[in-house]
Amino acid sequence: MPEINLRKELVDWLSRRGHWVVLRQFAVVLPSAVDNETGQTYEPSRGVYDSRHFSDHLIKGDRRSVVPELEFALMGGTAVQGSDFFYLESHVPVKQDDLVLEVELQSDGKPVIPFKIRKAFKVTRAEDMRDGAGLVPGRVEFYQCRVTPVTARP
Repeated sequence: MPEINLRKELVDWLSRRGHWVVLRQFAVVLPSAVDNETGQTYEPSRGVYDSRHFSDHLIKGDRRSVVPELEFALMGGTAVQGSDFFYLESHVPVKQDDLVLEVELQSDGKPVIPFKIRKAFKVTRAEDMRDGAGLVPGRVEFYQCRVTPVTARP
């Protein structure tokens, strides 16, 4: 049976179906930190995302809407609850609470610089999809991320 190279398959798929997105990752303030502007101290039990400090990573991705077989009965009819997933390249680790930003693209498919955000999505679950089927997982080939739309501009 021929071996499948998942990373190559994803790169080929993204070259046909994907588009450029921005992965925005926020800095995490250490639990013992004090905000110099407000003087506020943070609880020692957890870190806090600092929305003023972030890094943007330009990567290829593809968003898919998945409609599960779960329907909700409403007074006026039936509603179907769906989910959005992004499939992202593996060279930047994706974490829960990161943002995936769909940005405006030029006619050649490259992003407009500076980025013009069209849609923003918050990562609610990030799964690293790894090569290998044994007890020792292989390298990360791509990320599958469940996302929810963000209505306020990030």
